[in-house]
Amino acid sequence: MDREALIHFVGGAVGGTAGTCITCPLEVVKTRLQSSRGGDCVSPSTSSLKNPISHFMKRNSVFTHVAHIVKKEGVGALYKGLGPNLVGVAPSKAVYFYVYSTSKRFWNENPSFLPDSAIVHMMSAGTAGFVSASVINPVWLVKTRLQLHEGPITVGSCIRRIYQREGMKGFYKGVTASYMGISETMIQFVLYEYFRQIVDDRIGIGITKNGDKKPSNFISCMVSGGVAKFFACVIAYPHEVVRTRLREENTNTKGFFSTLYKLYREGYRSMYRGLGVQLMRTVPNTAITLGTYELVVYVLHQLKND
Repeated sequence: MDREALIHFVGGAVGGTAGTCITCPLEVVKTRLQSSRGGDCVSPSTSSLKNPISHFMKRNSVFTHVAHIVKKEGVGALYKGLGPNLVGVAPSKAVYFYVYSTSKRFWNENPSFLPDSAIVHMMSAGTAGFVSASVINPVWLVKTRLQLHEGPITVGSCIRRIYQREGMKGFYKGVTASYMGISETMIQFVLYEYFRQIVDDRIGIGITKNGDKKPSNFISCMVSGGVAKFFACVIAYPHEVVRTRLREENTNTKGFFSTLYKLYREGYRSMYRGLGVQLMRTVPNTAITLGTYELVVYVLHQLKND
């Protein structure tokens, strides 16, 4: 691994860790909403049944779900899966940004493609998404099972439970949905590079005479990343619900398209269940991750040049 690639590797690991720690409780709520049980984890009261609109709003309130989890399982339950998340997100983001930056340099140097064009960003994001999804899927599966499990459970017992009941192939449940989700990553990074280019070209903040970024430009990177993630998430969200359903324990669901069709028959609400929580979590998460990533890359470049 060359020094430039190592810089992006470290930047991705630090950025991913920062974003994950801050937004973990929302990740737990989102995963439970996406499961086949969905909003049923919050039991309706007699008064709420008399007012279905109020009941719907309460069942789909983030704060209602957070309060329910804390009351039933304790505050620690809001951070279920944080261990595997941290174990997974650092190498996942590190691998992703390493492959992304390396692929982008490769395609930019290819005379057949226009440097920093949309197709270059799309191909780089697709390659990075495929590699990171393949490598980290077992970690994400353990994280999902921990977040769906009601009651105390350790990471070790969860891993043994999966292996004893489903074997090694059980750790790769949902990987096909992750591959389908590469489309979200591709959309996100094409939009991110586009929005950031607009800021650099039209506003020109944070750019030195020799082309290096100043720290003041990292705010625009966070904003560009957050906006890009918002649009990408809305467009490609159903694959997230499919992936959670495939990773559930004791589920009879098989295959990406059969699960997607089942969700379609349940109605569009099922296909987009948990979207609000996902946006609340993933938009700031992405902004923090990309902002931290750009800052770490900037600092490491400065240290390398000194």
